[in-house]
Amino acid sequence: MTSQTKFEEWLDLTGLKHEKHQKDAVKWCLQREQAARNKGGIIADEMGLGKTIEILGTVYSNPLPNTLIVLPYSLLGQWESIITTLFHTKPLVYHGGQRKRLTSDQIIQFPIVLTTYGLVSKKLLSRDVINPLYTIQWDRVIYDEAHHLRNKNTKVFTGGKKLQSAITWLLTGTPIQNSVGDLYNLYNLLGFTSSAFIKTNIEQLINEYMLRRTIKVAGITLPPCHATTVEVSWKFPKEKTLAEDIHVPLTFSNVGILQKMLGGEDDIEEAEANEIGANNGGGSETFKHLAKARKVCVLPLLVRKTMHESSKIDSVVSTVLARKNNGKPKIIFCYYHAEIDEIATLLQGKGMRVLKFDGRTGKKERGEILVDTCDALIGQIDAMNEGLNLQAYKEVYIVSPHWNPAIEDQAVARCHRIGQTEEVQVFRFIMTGFEGYEQLIDAPPALTLDQYICRVQEFKRDVVKKMLIEPEKKESEKKPVKKTKKRVLVYEN
Repeated sequence: MTSQTKFEEWLDLTGLKHEKHQKDAVKWCLQREQAARNKGGIIADEMGLGKTIEILGTVYSNPLPNTLIVLPYSLLGQWESIITTLFHTKPLVYHGGQRKRLTSDQIIQFPIVLTTYGLVSKKLLSRDVINPLYTIQWDRVIYDEAHHLRNKNTKVFTGGKKLQSAITWLLTGTPIQNSVGDLYNLYNLLGFTSSAFIKTNIEQLINEYMLRRTIKVAGITLPPCHATTVEVSWKFPKEKTLAEDIHVPLTFSNVGILQKMLGGEDDIEEAEANEIGANNGGGSETFKHLAKARKVCVLPLLVRKTMHESSKIDSVVSTVLARKNNGKPKIIFCYYHAEIDEIATLLQGKGMRVLKFDGRTGKKERGEILVDTCDALIGQIDAMNEGLNLQAYKEVYIVSPHWNPAIEDQAVARCHRIGQTEEVQVFRFIMTGFEGYEQLIDAPPALTLDQYICRVQEFKRDVVKKMLIEPEKKESEKKPVKKTKKRVLVYEN
């Protein structure tokens, strides 16, 4: 029995659909696992095409003694459930208190081990105990949501480099999020040095080691996804005055100024994530001001405890309530716990059944939420944008723009993906500027942070477009790639 036939047999045994694009993916993956060098690669199919099935089909078709799968913490339960169901065996979940008692010899007794990026980043588990994940020679390491490794200056990236593996797989629908450097760092984990991009044609590296198909190229038709931008004006004079005072020193004269001030796009995003987690102090003065601007645009109470009005929260809630009885479950993506709680309280007060998903949500509760569709699911965008299958929901509300547009795309893809049967509506809320208010220097009229981030998003999307040129032909029509100056990320049969 060939490996490809074995995959088809697995599809029949598990009751999964025979999707051509997934069969092609497993065929490509099996070829990459048999390569003479740099075994593995990047599976960068568009979000919603089923990268999980593609890589698990590869694992089933080419069984090896020890496979490690590295995940965001929020996806541990989902992967454990999928593997238990499809393989009829439980993987070892190397996470939590029990892991401290496990030795490397005990760990390798399990053919599939799940762990988190957080644990991979830890060199020492205690004062004298080296992380056993580093000491094992893995047959295969799989990184899900591999864009977590895009920054080579992080502990996560360093930890990933310490893992020893014969085969390395990187799964991400967004291989470039901020700059081309993201892609270089992912290739570094595959064993390529920076010099490889100088000595070797980048097209050759991309076409040989990366699989990327869009939903269109895969020949799949999804229901339409309609996006609406809701521009929110400042309703309350005191709120507007406070916002003006905070925003004016942040003279957004061009898209690159804050990146330069903070040392790069990744630094802004990471610093803001840290602020959201800590909600207090740390970072440069510029960033502290930036964090205030973010907060005042969504919930002024986070900046001034006596300020209870919020134009944006009012707009979000009124938009949701206007569509309350249309029978379409809603997902609302937020940043702060207080923001989530405020929206939840207001919607519950109008009779809506609401569930919350954020850093406060336990593992068991997360699992229950994923199978219990409610009127409105409210969560933190950085906790809920990855890997979750939420096709039961039909409307997406993004309360504030994200520095990284790929994060928003991933959030929308939680419900606009294979299996969605209805049109999806997306609402993005943006605070408008301060008309008639002059800045302190010669610059355009004052922008809100929301408006500035939208400009940054355009800049980043332009970077991605220059690097990732979407193919026009469907998979069945593809021909060998001819030499060209354009950089194309596409799997060619």
